[in-house]
Amino acid sequence: MKIAVISQEQTSGKSSLMCLLGGIFSRSQSKNVAILSTGSAQENMNIVDMRDTSKELRSIHVFRALLASDAISGTELFDYGFRQGEENVFIYDIMGTVMDEDDKKALFMEALTKLPADLTLVEIKGEIKEPFNYKVINACDAVLYVFNHSKTSIENVRKYIDDPKLTSIAVRTGYVCAKYDRNVIGEKKLGTLMKMNARNILLFPYNSVVAKKALDGDLSSIVYNVMKGDNEVLVLRSKFLEIMQYLFDTDRFKYVRGIDEWFK
Repeated sequence: MKIAVISQEQTSGKSSLMCLLGGIFSRSQSKNVAILSTGSAQENMNIVDMRDTSKELRSIHVFRALLASDAISGTELFDYGFRQGEENVFIYDIMGTVMDEDDKKALFMEALTKLPADLTLVEIKGEIKEPFNYKVINACDAVLYVFNHSKTSIENVRKYIDDPKLTSIAVRTGYVCAKYDRNVIGEKKLGTLMKMNARNILLFPYNSVVAKKALDGDLSSIVYNVMKGDNEVLVLRSKFLEIMQYLFDTDRFKYVRGIDEWFK
């Protein structure tokens, strides 16, 4: 499953969402996750505990050659990503490397196709309708649009939905209100302002622990705490389950294991 993660605000909480969603999905479902970005992935790496940092010495050109050949098994490609925390989440900073721009874009698309992740989260940097971003979004199975409950952010969501050039993308989009605070606005009123059923809006509530851990560069360390339901982050557990269920489950098929099965 390849998911494009987009936003039209600079500090929407998109990177934090990707970190926690990737980590929780990996650990709770026993799956592999890849994280890519159409810009530099440094922001994604700055907020987490990075493992295997010595891999910075490995050549992106070697990774490129391995992708193009059958020299190694698919899962060995994870050895060329930077591991996020203790989960099987691997970040690839392809667009942040020193390489010809066209070569980087070609390598990015090949990695998007060939990385054998059960979930690939693709951060879209810059304008949605920029040609390369548009191409990447259309190569993904679904889209998560991350917004906040400010007037400007909500207006941007409506412009996105109503843009005739984005119709084919909007119909595949789930909307995540990040930094949500129910003391500011209720779910029903949020739905009214967005002109959509509140049940169709996914929530990533504001949490001071998330903000502090991201600032400390250690956000990945709370994945386990969220999963086991520590009081400080308990509200996040059911919300991330809902996001995973939205992405993977259908009326006929339940792919995502529920909370009661996470530690079995």
